[in-house]
Amino acid sequence: MFFSSMVITNDITLITFVPLTMMFLKCIGSRRVIFIIVMETIAANLGSIVTPMGNPHNIFLYSYYDMSLETFLSTIIPFAVFSFILIVITVLLLKDYKIDASITYTDKRPDKLKTAKYVILFIISILAVINVIDYVVCLLLVLIVLLLTDRSVFRKVDYSLLLTFVFFFIFSANIGSIEEINHYIVQTIEGRELATSILLSQVISNVPTAVMLAPFTSNGIGLLVGTNLGGLGTPIASLASLISYRLYTTLRRNEKIDYLKTFFVLNISFLLILIVFATIIM
Repeated sequence: MFFSSMVITNDITLITFVPLTMMFLKCIGSRRVIFIIVMETIAANLGSIVTPMGNPHNIFLYSYYDMSLETFLSTIIPFAVFSFILIVITVLLLKDYKIDASITYTDKRPDKLKTAKYVILFIISILAVINVIDYVVCLLLVLIVLLLTDRSVFRKVDYSLLLTFVFFFIFSANIGSIEEINHYIVQTIEGRELATSILLSQVISNVPTAVMLAPFTSNGIGLLVGTNLGGLGTPIASLASLISYRLYTTLRRNEKIDYLKTFFVLNISFLLILIVFATIIM
């Protein structure tokens, strides 16, 4: 999770691996499903901070402030290394327990043509993320291929989650355009970019926070660190966290409260430790 999110973003990493993890843990009868899914979410959110392409707001800030790759990496790498150590320590603190390793499965071979199709579409999507292919071309190509070959996938899309993303961006854009709020933001954020971006991310998510605050400060480094650390905390802080939550609770509707309890304990703990680390090194 930590390393794959550097390349394919935290969102795609969680969409890909959380269902596989849940399937595997169900097979072995694991009692720590919630803990593992939450830790995977934390790992994806923290691993994705390492590269400009790992997070949408990283791409935006990297471009908006015209950062050099050296500046970006020298700012983020210390947090990435420290985060990885925290994740490893947290996992190692767990006590071992016996699992049922007697897994039964059916020898059902995957459809090679279908697999190849989705791999190609996935690669095209990644190329659109890194601006090799225009996103409009990518969108049209994916829609056409799916409409012609596999229309059933459109019934499986979580449209409510997509609308949540859209409304977050609309909300943040409208808030930033109100003159009174605009003036207040300038006064509030100056010299407090790190704290402001972390706190605001808890409410409107870190990607809209980056887009909303960037025009009001020249301190791109503070905003970069703040929005990346701000991805921890509430489920809203990173939209990737909402993806994990929806994937888990769709299959286990009666465990929403248990999931959120574990999520808040681990996320807040990681966030507070990283804030202390940030105040020491910045």
